[in-house]
Amino acid sequence: MYDTYQCVRTGLFDVGSACTSIDVTKDSKYLLATAVEGVIVFNVKDGSRAAAINVPGNRKMQLGLSFGDKQFFLIYMDKRMTMIRIYDLATVL
Repeated sequence: MYDTYQCVRTGLFDVGSACTSIDVTKDSKYLLATAVEGVIVFNVKDGSRAAAINVPGNRKMQLGLSFGDKQFFLIYMDKRMTMIRIYDLATVL
């Protein structure tokens, strides 16, 4: 990830497996990424993992943050059903 104003790299994020979706909080503190095992939350400043959530079912996941970055949603398949889960970001951290 690069800071577009200063053209410097801000972090390197090791998801460790296939990544299908990412989103960054509006204050640029956290990057959320889907991986094979679930969702990983990274600190943008240093690239360290802040939290991780294991998610059962199909690994084709899509995530997004709410307008105020207080919650994020996750869409995934579980036993041939499409599931939508909403998480409180502060609780996950």
